[in-house]
Amino acid sequence: MRIIGILITAFLYIAFADESILKPSMLEILNNKKDSLYYESLEIKQSILSPLVFSSTYTKSNSILYKKQTTSAFGLSVSQDIFKFGGLYYLYKLANSKNITSKYSIMLKESTLTIEAYQTLYQIRQLNLKIENKKYEIENKNIYLNLIEEKYKHGLLGASELDNGIIELNKLENILQGLIKQKYTLMIKFKKYSDKDIKDIKAKEYPLLDKADYLSNSLFLRLKAKKVLERYYSYKAKSFGYAPRLSVFGNYNWQDIKESDNLDGRSYNYGVKLTIPIQLSSYASSQKYKKQFLIEKLELDDDKLYYQNRYDFIIKSISLIDTKIKNKKNSLKRYRRLYDLTASLYRNSFKTKQDVKIIGNRLQIELNEILAYKIDKSILINSLYLQ
Repeated sequence: MRIIGILITAFLYIAFADESILKPSMLEILNNKKDSLYYESLEIKQSILSPLVFSSTYTKSNSILYKKQTTSAFGLSVSQDIFKFGGLYYLYKLANSKNITSKYSIMLKESTLTIEAYQTLYQIRQLNLKIENKKYEIENKNIYLNLIEEKYKHGLLGASELDNGIIELNKLENILQGLIKQKYTLMIKFKKYSDKDIKDIKAKEYPLLDKADYLSNSLFLRLKAKKVLERYYSYKAKSFGYAPRLSVFGNYNWQDIKESDNLDGRSYNYGVKLTIPIQLSSYASSQKYKKQFLIEKLELDDDKLYYQNRYDFIIKSISLIDTKIKNKKNSLKRYRRLYDLTASLYRNSFKTKQDVKIIGNRLQIELNEILAYKIDKSILINSLYLQ
């Protein structure tokens, strides 16, 4: 399972990193965020080492009581904690944990943006099919209206049927305009993610994971687990921050005083120091971090349950779409038989060219609806990767 997890995680990251669909500016933002988070963890790690303090002075003095005097001096001092009853250890672990969490965070962000881009692309292509189908329906309705008009001219039909047909045609045309508007809205949304031409992009097909792999390889759940660990180290580091600490220190000073008689002075000292901080807010501060850790842990348990239910819902939805596709394929077979029959009758002058056109359009509508359902299925499968 661990090997599978590593492979799928690697697959996700490589899939998104290689020829990414995302805009270069968006990738640059993600890279800068990744670097920023890395330096944040490095800053914590390096804060364990105390600074080396260097000081230097140069002064001249002149007074009535004293001779002219020039003083040069510099000093070097350091105080480094070497033992903090676990505090240094947990601070180091916190820094490493933050570094790992930041990597997962950027991977999750990039994968989410990538999947959202492909989902938008799928929706645009699905709308193209719906637009095409609506045009077929409008064409069929126009053919039907022409027939009704002929019958109306010869007194075979009343005005109400013609009126209803015109109203229905108007509704279809309005629906078509609504679909076109939706398409342009999605195209604007897509441009937020990518600067590539939609026609040149081949939509990615992601494998359907089983439930165990889905849960164990969810980037969101992995990130959440890393955050729980980070909260734990943060709580421990804060708790031990108020513990006694043992440190070594050293000072070196040099001073040169120039007057009638030059004086040269050097001094140094070093030693070990035990510090016991006493702060009234230490317990409350420690408990605050402990509660944050417990909250994060409980949220992870809730998220795991949510993702289990989410997987079951998506799989059930995919199953329903498979049933719809199966039913549509059965309808398609009937329309193909009907189209062949109508074409044969037309060749023998028993049916009109308009009859063949109506059935042909309906046949194409059924084909497009099957393709639209398949896109629905792909959107659902991809949503398993959308964290």
